[in-house]
Amino acid sequence: MSHQNNPSFEIRSGNWLTVDGKTLRANALEETADSETYRTVSVDELHEILTLGRGAILHAIDALYVKTRQKNPIGSVLKPSIFVAHLSQPTQAIDTFTQEGLANRTNVFNDPTELQPRFRPFWEAVKQSGFTAEARRMGQSEGSWLLARKPDTTHVLRQLNFKESEAMCDIRQTLIDLPTSEHIPHLAAYQRVGEEEIDRTDNNDPQKRARDQILLMLAVTKIKDVSGHDPSLVKEELLDALDYAANMGFDDITDLIEEVLKR
Repeated sequence: MSHQNNPSFEIRSGNWLTVDGKTLRANALEETADSETYRTVSVDELHEILTLGRGAILHAIDALYVKTRQKNPIGSVLKPSIFVAHLSQPTQAIDTFTQEGLANRTNVFNDPTELQPRFRPFWEAVKQSGFTAEARRMGQSEGSWLLARKPDTTHVLRQLNFKESEAMCDIRQTLIDLPTSEHIPHLAAYQRVGEEEIDRTDNNDPQKRARDQILLMLAVTKIKDVSGHDPSLVKEELLDALDYAANMGFDDITDLIEEVLKR
């Protein structure tokens, strides 16, 4: 990397990362790219760059969130993701995504199994640099990209196999279009429906009941986190979930929550 000890990080056009004036491009398909526009990077190089630029990227995420919130003060605004590396051209989707990924019509990918194996180490490089990874298929000219966002409990819930009921999902979708000042009754409803589901399924298994209660706590906290609630309150709720998991001896959950708290 040029200027290796002091690279220049910039977020252009909203949320596109450039390093020393160039866009990063994963070398998974081993194709040449315009050297004036792109810097082709290996997995190790991507990890090094994102680790060095972590502070600048996190600052950009916060700044973009504040800017968007100011433009849309009455709606629900989610924390943005940053485009950190180009993966492939629009015509290379079949080389980039698995059948599961190609069937994902949202074009937003939160599970590395939706990527072909050659791209998964780049996903891990984003994670190892202290971010939550994401991939997207863009328009006819942009192709597919790897993104980084602030760590939240999304990966915790996925790894622990948390499943929302249809009613919970409907409530969460309702929250997207509301300002945070109007979230309280809907969050209470989400919590209530989740507890009713636990009561219905976990009556005879105290350990499973406790795990599901912790996952519900984390699900509510995630909604608050990504929609811009007070970070100090979000942290308090994460610490409450951590204490609960530690007291129950759920080491797998405590390890994952501690990872989020390090962000």
